[in-house]
Amino acid sequence: MRSLFIVVSKVFGLIQVYGGMAYLFTLPPMLHMLGQQSGSEDAHTIVYTSFYGEPITLTAISLVAMLLLTFGVAWLLIFRAAWLADKLSIPETDAISSFPVERILYTGIKLIGLFVIVQGIPHLTQAVCQMRYTMPFRAYMWSSVTAPLIRIAIGVILVIKTSAIIKLVMGKEKAVRESP
Repeated sequence: MRSLFIVVSKVFGLIQVYGGMAYLFTLPPMLHMLGQQSGSEDAHTIVYTSFYGEPITLTAISLVAMLLLTFGVAWLLIFRAAWLADKLSIPETDAISSFPVERILYTGIKLIGLFVIVQGIPHLTQAVCQMRYTMPFRAYMWSSVTAPLIRIAIGVILVIKTSAIIKLVMGKEKAVRESP
């Protein structure tokens, strides 16, 4: 049961990384929009000043905190899965311990990569079609195309470099398992 928990947590950790990356692409436009809105003295908007003298709202701070939390949970699920299994007292059973961990991770990473590609293609198509209307706004045009392109590139990397990702994710656990 412990091995299954570790494999599933690593797959969920990779999904969490993808969610964080997708969220990361929406963060700069949101911070820009919030920076513009902070000029209006709203009753529910608390404005702080950053190191650069720019106004930062409490909402912007919470967005950054959410991003850090997202990647923190992903790190915990991917690289500290065995520690988490120990803390949750998940026992190892003989019936499940013999399943091929690397094969399940391989299939999960390929599926996540294909999911990311399939999800990114419509966004890229929409952005390219909208380029016709936003030609005067070059900065917006590139920012709308860049995020889907990077998502598709991440998906392609997940599909093509699956073995390297498994080596990265398994790390010390694989070496410990192979030593006896």
